[in-house]
Amino acid sequence: FDHTQILGSFLSQIAFEKAGIIKNSNQKVVIAPQEKEAMEVLRARCQELGINPIEVKAGADKNFELGLKGKHQRTNAQTALEVVSILKEMGMGILDTAVTKGLKNVRWPGRFELLRQSPDVIVDGAHNEASALALARLLGDEYPHRKIILILGVSEDKDIEGICRPLKDQIACVFLTKANHPRAHQFTEKDAQKYFSDKPWEIIDNIPSAIARALNTADKQGVILITGSFFVVAEARNIVHGAPLRCS
Repeated sequence: FDHTQILGSFLSQIAFEKAGIIKNSNQKVVIAPQEKEAMEVLRARCQELGINPIEVKAGADKNFELGLKGKHQRTNAQTALEVVSILKEMGMGILDTAVTKGLKNVRWPGRFELLRQSPDVIVDGAHNEASALALARLLGDEYPHRKIILILGVSEDKDIEGICRPLKDQIACVFLTKANHPRAHQFTEKDAQKYFSDKPWEIIDNIPSAIARALNTADKQGVILITGSFFVVAEARNIVHGAPLRCS
């Protein structure tokens, strides 16, 4: 759930607002996998306008090489491929070779991005429960037997428990910190006990200090994961990689 102050507090409300982009019967609609409640709203909107949408099925993976990691990214790519197919039917000259090359070479800064190795330092802008769940699954797939140190900083208006819960079981310890941004949440000892009671934790004032502490703690075979918001990711990329990521 994001932007609930604008879109509503329930999944059906959010889906209804999002479905507003479907405006007339001449539109082509591709729907990525959704929660049942959201899917029902989107289907109802299409039915109202006489549209037969294309629904992408999770796990119905075509054989293609993708430059992004994770099953969720393959589902995203499959959704994009359905859109490309429609555009080609509409007469747009999209070459198959261009599609293949695009999927293979795509890069997404701030999404499971490896900044350095020995130890591996990864940034990911997981800022809600759904993205944290996807990140946790990907960590399990990519680093099943590695010690993972989590550096976590979140924005004040986010579902903090929803972000922490999926990641907790994948990590060895956590450094709770905050981005240099007015919306950043200041973690407290009460937060740490609530969200990471069974893990070693430490509250560190800022991102640079948290990264330095993690690098001093991790061994060369370890993994440092920096996540929780794109503000945190932006700072971390600048510190570790000298690669700024603009976000608003």
